[in-house]
Amino acid sequence: MAISDAAPLASPAPPTGPAERAPDDPVLLVGPAGIFDACGFSARLAARRWSYVHAVDAQRARWLTSIQRIALVVVAGDADRVRSVLDAVRSVTRAPVAVLGTFAPTAVVRLIEAGADAVVGSTGDPDEIFARIVTVLQRADRGWAPGVRYLRAAEVRVDLWSKQCDLGGRPVRLSPTEYHLLVFLMTHPLITLPVAQIVPQVWGWTPPDGTNALRIAMNRLRRKLGDDPRRPQYIGSTRGAGYRFVQSVREIGDDVNWRGDLPGEVGRLRSIGALAADLQHSTGPADAAARLLAAIEADGYADAMAVFQVAAERMVLVGERNNSDRWRSLVAGGLPLRPHDATGYSVLRGEIVAVSDIATAGQFSPTADRLVADGLRSCVFVPITWAGRVWGNLGLARRTRQPFDVAGLAYLRTACSVFSLALSAGQDATEGRPR
Repeated sequence: MAISDAAPLASPAPPTGPAERAPDDPVLLVGPAGIFDACGFSARLAARRWSYVHAVDAQRARWLTSIQRIALVVVAGDADRVRSVLDAVRSVTRAPVAVLGTFAPTAVVRLIEAGADAVVGSTGDPDEIFARIVTVLQRADRGWAPGVRYLRAAEVRVDLWSKQCDLGGRPVRLSPTEYHLLVFLMTHPLITLPVAQIVPQVWGWTPPDGTNALRIAMNRLRRKLGDDPRRPQYIGSTRGAGYRFVQSVREIGDDVNWRGDLPGEVGRLRSIGALAADLQHSTGPADAAARLLAAIEADGYADAMAVFQVAAERMVLVGERNNSDRWRSLVAGGLPLRPHDATGYSVLRGEIVAVSDIATAGQFSPTADRLVADGLRSCVFVPITWAGRVWGNLGLARRTRQPFDVAGLAYLRTACSVFSLALSAGQDATEGRPR
């Protein structure tokens, strides 16, 4: 995701303490980029390595808040522009919204009535402006997914707003630990999650005996769901690897009669259609990869991305966006196909590998070595199949620890399938058949 590097009017101050800890989710800036640059706000985000995305108008803001969790929305512009943004985003996110600008008192009242949590003047000391907006973020509860209230799989339904669970319409009394464990598994369905990744996400810290604590909580959760570990309907286990939620999970909005017509779903379908049309004009794998990555970047899915192709026992870079020179030098000679490297694991197993914090996922240390130094944390690797074999994969990384949600993973899988069709259209004339 492109980040503005324009210099502010005043040099950004370094972080002053834990109050400015980077949020797990990105900040969304909406409005003319020049306003955020002029008051030094975007530069202070960059100096603190906070992840942020930019939308020029209400339509783009609605799309970005519908496809990912947003920590904070900051809107700049005239009153009419701000009102249109508030109307657009309030229906798809409960993230706090700060308005940046100078308005008459009556206009401030109207903006707050329309859904703004605070109105902060855009003139004055840049550090004070930043601190006032950060205060809005500190007061917010960000534990909510965009446009999503319910997670549903077979007879299990979880209400993310009330933090309640029911099984076939019957309430299930879960402890806070059991609830967080179930939600974490359901937001990563069909993916085997290692113990080392589950424990810090569920407990928020590492218990002295994390493996045993997880085993006890898992047994209790299974009993309450009526799940038999020998024939699991919901939670399965892989010896020596971890646990996985074995059902597909639907994400449902606040309307219980939701039929899948959230703006994010419509936007994803349009994006896939546009990608398919664009890939018809590709002239080979490298050009197709460039078009695929451009589409994903435009949709706001990641901060850095790459496409690799299998070549003998290695993976060679075909295309990339927004990676550092250090990263490029590390992959310049190709990457060996190794199961303890997340990108290699996805190819060898033909499975999606999604990690919410690669810094704590010890099983993929080579991947962490390439990403963490550049401030990248959550990542996903999606295999690309062609001619019945794994041709390579698509890798995406974010600076936040926000996991890629179910709908996002489905979108990426579909994008890779469309990409493979472009490879088939070009046959093996350019860079050889998959090995």
